[in-house]
Formats: sequence, structure tokens, C-alpha cells
Amino acid sequence: MIPEQIYVYDHLDFDSPESLFKWITTQMRTKKRVTSSSHLTEDFLSREKMGNTIIDAGVALPHVKASYITSNTAIIFRLDHPIIWHSGEQITIVIALMVGEVDLFSDRFIAKLADESVLARIKDVALAAGEIREFLEKEEIR
Repeated sequence: MIPEQIYVYDHLDFDSPESLFKWITTQMRTKKRVTSSSHLTEDFLSREKMGNTIIDAGVALPHVKASYITSNTAIIFRLDHPIIWHSGEQITIVIALMVGEVDLFSDRFIAKLADESVLARIKDVALAAGEIREFLEKEEIR
């Protein structure tokens, strides 16, 4: 099992990391994965100011750990057009990780992302979003 919930989106475009974070916040609220009083967008931005979240060329891993996150969630975006990240780099893959309670999921999920073959699968534009999700579900992240 990987996270309690994982979402994969293809063909979305954002003009900035901030607009992406606002979209994530809206989706997380709609899906009731955060409390209504959450400050998810602001927390993503604060985390970005603490240090670079780029894990590979064109790939960013913004992440937030907060008590208002009610269900651990990963959202993978494969963007049609790059956005300029806070570091000035062009990003086409965003893997947003939101963790409420510390559990083995976050450590193991991040460890899986360090595997070049897993990251290559996520970057493979020939694979549909559902295929990426299915692949990740088959990976042993427990």
C-alpha cells in the first residue's frame, strides 16, 4: 500500500508555484483531507523559503507536515508547460506530499522517489496518469 490516497494529474498548467499550491489547497479541502481552517498554501510557501525542494532535473517535491492534514496524501502533477520554481529552475513534474501524522508512509514514499527507475516512470509522458498510479500502488511502500 502506498499513501492513504494518491492522485496523479496530467495536462494541467499553472503560471507559478503559488497558483499550484492554491489549487492543491482547494482540492484537499474539497476532498476533506484537510480541516477547513488549514493554511496549506501558506505552509507550502513557507517550506519553500526554508530550502530548495527540487529532487531531480525538472522535478520538485514540495511538502508540508501539519496537524490539520487529516489524511496523508501525495499528488503528482505532470505539467504540459514548465513553471518557474522558486529556485529559478523550470519544473514539469511536481510531487506534492502532505502528511498529518508521522508514519512509515512518508519515509518510504520519499525513499521510493530516490529510486531512479520509479522517478523515470513518473517522468515517462507515454504513460497515462492511471498507469502511474497503478505502478505506484504496486510498489511495496509499507
